[in-house]
Amino acid sequence: MESVPDALVGWARHDDCDLKVILEDPQGPLSTMRYKGCHRDAEVRMIRIDGLGHSWAREEIDTTAAIWQFFSQHPLRE
Repeated sequence: MESVPDALVGWARHDDCDLKVILEDPQGPLSTMRYKGCHRDAEVRMIRIDGLGHSWAREEIDTTAAIWQFFSQHPLRE
């Protein structure tokens, strides 16, 4: 079974990103793992909420808005 960090680095390789992972872990339950410098302005990013598991976040972050913001900034190119 593939781990989340392994899946992220796989996508970073696919998108020709700089393979140096950026970890942002400020005080609180939210942390981010991301890669920069990707080909054609792609972005590989994961937001983690400690203790949430596989639930849809409603209080810690507006999950729907965060996903919409990400996809609206990264339209599918043909």
